[in-house]
Amino acid sequence: MKTMSDKINNDIMGKPKKKKELMALGKEIEKYNVWVGDKKMTQSLVTYTLAKILLDVYEDKGRKDVTIRGVG
Repeated sequence: MKTMSDKINNDIMGKPKKKKELMALGKEIEKYNVWVGDKKMTQSLVTYTLAKILLDVYEDKGRKDVTIRGVG
């Protein structure tokens, strides 16, 4: 008999969920800004990894006009 926690740890097809791998943070160059519409949301340049995280956060909040812009 499956327990409730076994059901929670399975996807909708009943297969065990894959664990999410952590993003590798390394020596990235900070050369990106995140924009929502015409407003720059980052005060300084950030790495692409951080920019992508911010983009996902704003899109999860319902924003559709989020862009990552590289400098140089």
